[in-house]
Amino acid sequence: MSWESVLGHDRVRRQFATALANDRLASTFLFLGPDGIGKRTFALKLAQTLLCPQAMDFHPCGVCPSCRQMLAGEHPDFEYLCRMPDRNQIMLEQLIGEKGDRDGFCHSIAKKPYYGGRKVAILDDADDLRHEGANALLKTLEEPPPKTVIILIGTAEQRQLPTIRSRCQIVRFAPLDWEEVQQILLQKDLVSPPDMAERLARSSGGSVQSALHLFGEDVLDFRTQWLEHLASGRVTEEGFIKSLQSFVERAGKEATPKRRRLMEVAAWAAEYFRQALAVLANGGPPPAMREFPDQELVRLAVAGAENWPGTMESMAVALDRCLLVESQVMANAHVVTLVESWLLDLNQAAHAKVPFYPSLATVSPLAQH
Repeated sequence: MSWESVLGHDRVRRQFATALANDRLASTFLFLGPDGIGKRTFALKLAQTLLCPQAMDFHPCGVCPSCRQMLAGEHPDFEYLCRMPDRNQIMLEQLIGEKGDRDGFCHSIAKKPYYGGRKVAILDDADDLRHEGANALLKTLEEPPPKTVIILIGTAEQRQLPTIRSRCQIVRFAPLDWEEVQQILLQKDLVSPPDMAERLARSSGGSVQSALHLFGEDVLDFRTQWLEHLASGRVTEEGFIKSLQSFVERAGKEATPKRRRLMEVAAWAAEYFRQALAVLANGGPPPAMREFPDQELVRLAVAGAENWPGTMESMAVALDRCLLVESQVMANAHVVTLVESWLLDLNQAAHAKVPFYPSLATVSPLAQH
């Protein structure tokens, strides 16, 4: 598989190609960007390229033993670690092995390369590193073995521990173009027919993962209903609060999928308020909105800006309140309480003539159920 099959991120690829050609490749990187935009795919292709002894012009040959082993997931000089499916953090044992064992990710990196060349290690889900695990990883990041490249993958700089951030070269990945998301959905037979793939891609925010989360059940229809409700300003209607809570509950029996769905709902609301705020700030839709992929969102943002009873400042506060939901979810806030307090605060922001202050429910430790 050549680099041309990795859609998007051409700027980042050129940066790595230039660094490698000039023998200025760093040893530790932190890839940051939204979920589902291809950071892991890029990292795996980069690993294949760096390990291929016959790579030309930053393209792996695809046929040598090294490439075949990479594609089969069996390369002796490649290490990969991610959070286990049933855990909400990377476990210390994954990094240093069980007590008394010299095993785990850090010990594997320290071993000499099997082929005598480079080693490449990818630590996915870096957002889920905790202090104990980060401390175990620090020595490896501070003094990586010669000719070893270590790549951590996360979503946002704020979600990384300062000790980790300071020891990595940060590489930022932008969302994909909606056409690229559509192409991936169709090429990999993830969605059909093409018009559904286009609708999902336009609503995805440049993330294949977000597009897939919108697909199936009633997710896409609920998103439209939710945005229409925000545009109407009636966010504290009892019926809709119950509808939102039911939508979150239907994500699954376990807490983790429910929390992820709530963060998605909050992300939809945040993007809505960004667009509506742009309309308010410009006295109407700015020209750039005509090129925005999700015209349904634009239409509702325009309507919502016209219906907004508050000020532009209070709408900015509403946007901030939506962004706060993610950190509250990550802090294990009680979902039902969080939904109620969030919508109450949005309603308060909509009708305030002065900057609003968070409700007691927003800041209460009641959250830590």
